[in-house]
Amino acid sequence: MISKSYNFTEAQLGKDFAKEKLADFKELINEGRSFVVISMPGVGVSYFLRYLAMQPFAKFFHAG
Repeated sequence: MISKSYNFTEAQLGKDFAKEKLADFKELINEGRSFVVISMPGVGVSYFLRYLAMQPFAKFFHAG
């Protein structure tokens, strides 16, 4: 369950948002793997990463 304390519009996204990609990333996290996400601009990766960071199983580090 996503915490209601997050002040992101992504907190309003349903549990079915990017379900397949979320499962892929959860597998990497559960295996203890480090990974980098690289994407083309404008495809929504920022929305996905904020959504991922709000999941109870995820930790999020951003270097920019």
